This record gives sequence, structure tokens and C-alpha cells, in this order.
Amino acid sequence: MAGNSDIQRKLNQGVEAAKSGDRATARRLLEEVVGQDDRNELAWIWLATVAINANERRDYLRRVLEINPRNQRAREALSRLGDESTLRPSDIGGGRPANLTSGLPRRRSGMTGLIFVIAALALLLAGVGIILFGSGALNPSVPTPTATRRVSAQINATVLPSETPLPLPSTTPIPIDLITRSAPTLPATITPTVTPTTTPTPQVTPPLELGTFDIFYTSQDPAVAEPALYAVRADGSDDGLIAERMRDFTFAPDGQNFAFVRDVLGEDGSSTSSEIFVGDLADPNAARPITQTGALDTSSPTFSPDGQYIIFSSSGTGSAPDLWVVGVDGAGIQRITNTDFAEFDPAWSPLGDKIVYSAEFAGDGTTELFFLSVTAAGEPVGSAMQATDAASSSYSPAWSPDGSTVVFASDRRGDGDIYTMDAAGANEQLVTIDDGGAEDQSPSYSADGRWIVFISNREDASFQTYVMRDTGAEMRRITSSFRIDQSAVFRPRSLDPN
Repeated sequence: MAGNSDIQRKLNQGVEAAKSGDRATARRLLEEVVGQDDRNELAWIWLATVAINANERRDYLRRVLEINPRNQRAREALSRLGDESTLRPSDIGGGRPANLTSGLPRRRSGMTGLIFVIAALALLLAGVGIILFGSGALNPSVPTPTATRRVSAQINATVLPSETPLPLPSTTPIPIDLITRSAPTLPATITPTVTPTTTPTPQVTPPLELGTFDIFYTSQDPAVAEPALYAVRADGSDDGLIAERMRDFTFAPDGQNFAFVRDVLGEDGSSTSSEIFVGDLADPNAARPITQTGALDTSSPTFSPDGQYIIFSSSGTGSAPDLWVVGVDGAGIQRITNTDFAEFDPAWSPLGDKIVYSAEFAGDGTTELFFLSVTAAGEPVGSAMQATDAASSSYSPAWSPDGSTVVFASDRRGDGDIYTMDAAGANEQLVTIDDGGAEDQSPSYSADGRWIVFISNREDASFQTYVMRDTGAEMRRITSSFRIDQSAVFRPRSLDPN
């Protein structure tokens, strides 16, 4: 029983990590699941969503069909990959394909902390092998929190219309070349960051108090299937529910409109996909979908500086996830990268001239950050340039408001820590220290660039929201609940309509 419980826990964490865009964590956990239970159909199909390349995805999907020949989603995905040799029930033997798990590339191999995504999913494996995610509770004994501010009604299951928005196009995008480099690495011993005692450099604008800001964060209640959006004052007060069923939440530059990812059902009521939604804080429940990818791994929306376009990651065509751009009205969707490896975590510079994103170009499951110049409409210009080159992985980048600095997470020291670098990919600095092997993830800047919000389990096993100065000083815990926080972003209080 204990073994089954451990497998289920890892499966739940792995699926939620995949859905929230944390592909490296998802792979690590799901690989552990299939290592313990090689006939776990759900683990194999979710491994397919975080595959490094098309060949690996085909292997995983074929394994799904060996376990359950009636899994229509796996058949459709293989067909989109150009694989027509799907197995019939009579083809299935009792053995397992050779070397399918022994050669799996490891991601963030040095990670030692508990991963931040712990969610109990409503997992329904029907006889036809279709995976659906409902809104029913998994553990009725877990109490539902009482919201203290701006509470909105629960959103019913979303059914994506077939006529809008536009599906992903089949046209071939402009190919993107990658220029890699050997970036300087941090020294083995790093001097801890301390609160400066000298007079700080004068700022152009007066600093804002921490309580001036709201923090919007997504958090997973273990009793429900999908994360929800919450808001809290940056001083830890007035914490409350905003809307149900949201993840990968991000603000438009105006601080009023937003984008996020939600699981939806197709019109047939059986197929499931993750899609990009946009909405307005005046009525979060009126958010509408702007994509129809049909993929389970759509993630990481990021707005252009004028708020008219969104770049996101998706494997909508059945290959490894690429980067796509779409208008906020759902029009003009097109793929902007076209490689054999996964690309995700895009972040659009506030200057509008480029994006930074994570890519698994090495083929060993680790990720590095790349810069790609883009037009105002998100069209690629030139080649992608490698920004980081360190042991293990670098991921989850976000820009400072002035576009001069990128904050990101990396497990190069064995666990997830927060780093910064300049807009040219140089001058990397460790920001979080003395965390006892904790996992620090999903960093984001405040509107004045003086604070960083991030997710960590540095005080206990529960991932919660923290803030600190951009130097690493004045760190404090903002949330403390039974939920598992996933990601967080600042919003200036001056833009709060309430």
C-alpha cells in the first residue's frame, strides 16, 4: 500500500508539473513512476507531453498503446507525428519494449528538495483510455478555504467551441538557427548576499513600499483537480480567491488584462487539451479562450509590451513543444520556432525587441536559456543566442521592468536557486542563499524592479510564496496555507480597480 501511495503521489506531482510548464520536474517524477510501475498508462502519456523530441514522443505513445490499444488520444497523437503503424489489440504482447526507461535522459539530476507541485487530480481512466480532468474532489475531508477578498464564483467545466478561436496552422514557420556559446560559470564559492550598509545608488523614482503591491499567485488545493488564482497584499495581508481553474497566470502590461492556461473539454466531451485564455480583472470569470491547440502541454503565455500579442509554448502539431505567437483576439496564430527539441518558458522583454526562453537543445534533458530577437508582432529576427551554460538546468526566466536584467531559476548547485543576469546573458549572480537545499522557483520582479517574488519550500515541505529584495535581502514569507503555491507575479497597487 505504501508503494502504491508513493507512486500515486509522484504521478500527481508529475502531471501537475507538466500542466504548469515545469517540464524538467515533470519528467523526473514521471520517469520515477514508470520505473516503479512500467504499465502506468497515465504516466506514459504525460511523459509524451514532455518528450525532448518527436522520436522520443513516438516511443512513449507506442508504449501507451501497448498498455491500452484503445487509447484514442495516443493514436491521434501518433497520427499527427506521421506514425501510421499504431498497434492493434492483437499486436500487443505481455512484454515491455526494450530500453524504454533505462535510457531516459534525466533532468535537473541534482535536485534534492521536494518539488513544488503537489496536487491530487481527478484521474479517470475509462475503458477507451481517454484522460479527462474533472472538477470533483479527491479528498472530501480536506476543508475548502474561506476566501477573504474578491471572491468569485466557481467556473464550470469549459467546453472549447470548434469555430473559435483559430486552430494552430499547418504552415511551416521560418526556421530558427541556434548559436550556442560557452558562457562563464559562477565560481564554486559564492560570497553570500547581505543587506548593504552603504548608501544605495539614487533611483530615478522613489521606492515603493512593499504593501503598495498586490501579488497574484496560482495555488493548488489538494482536494481539487486544477489550481486557482489568488491575490494577497505583498505584506501578507488580505489573501483571497480570485477565480478557479487557472495556472500560468500573467498580466498584460496595463495590469488589468491577463492571460492564463486552463484545461478544456472538446465538443465530443471526451478529448482534453490545455489552452490559452485571456480576461479582465473586472470580471475574471468572463475569460475566453484564444487558442485551440488540442495539446496537453500548452503553457507559459507572455504579453508583448503593447499588450496586443501573446507568445506561448505548445506541441500543437504533435512534435516537441515550440514557441507560438497569437493576437489577443485569437487571430494570426503562427509558430515562431521549429526545432527538434522542446522550447518553453518564453518571457517578452518590456523593450519589445526580444524574448528569453528555455530550451532542451543538448538532448540530455537539461535546459538552458536563449535570447531571440522578435518584431513588435512576435515574428523572429535572426538566430537564437544561448544565454546560460551551466551544469544541470536554467529555466523560468522573467524580465526586470526596465528590460536590463533577467531573473531565473537554476539547479546548477544541486537544488533550485534564484539567479540574475544582464540582458546580454552576462554577469550572472546568485540571489538566494543559505536555504538548506530548498527548491526556489518561478521568480518575477515587482513593477519598480526592487523586489522579487518566488515560490519556495525553504521553511517546510509546503511550497509557499516569498518576496525579497533584488539583492536577496529582506526575505519574507507571504503565504502560509495547506495549499501548494505554483507561481506568482507582482501587480502595482496603484492599478488595482478595487
